[in-house]
Amino acid sequence: MNTRAFVLSAIIAGVVIAFLGNIPVINFLNCLLCMWVWLGGIFAVFLYRRFYASSPNLSVGQAAGLGAVSGVFGALIGAVFSALLNILFARLGVIQALESISSQPETVSFIKMAFAAGNPIVILLTNIVLYSLFGAVGAGIAAAAIWKTPKAAVI
Repeated sequence: MNTRAFVLSAIIAGVVIAFLGNIPVINFLNCLLCMWVWLGGIFAVFLYRRFYASSPNLSVGQAAGLGAVSGVFGALIGAVFSALLNILFARLGVIQALESISSQPETVSFIKMAFAAGNPIVILLTNIVLYSLFGAVGAGIAAAAIWKTPKAAVI
């Protein structure tokens, strides 16, 4: 395996996973069993084969490792991107709407605390596990079914 092609493929696929998984409206397709993460794992195998053209064939295990690493990159980059989107759009709108609707200041302060403290950390940890799992599955499928390793002829 070529380490440079491996890391470069994982980072690029991770960026694709992060942005497609966090762009509003498009991210709802991730509800279909992490569709963007599966496709990101497949894309990582495709990129590896392009970057390392002298020996593009990956075993299923190597491809699964590539997909898992790209899933971790996707979760980390996605967390940063999601935090930026939340800061810009969601938090301000939700908190202002709750303050105008709710007459109980305790409810509003609890929701502010939930948005600020634990929620992003729990989402990040969950995404690292799920994205690496589904990225590995997508990349393994790509290596086994889409880009099969040619078998030696039996004489």
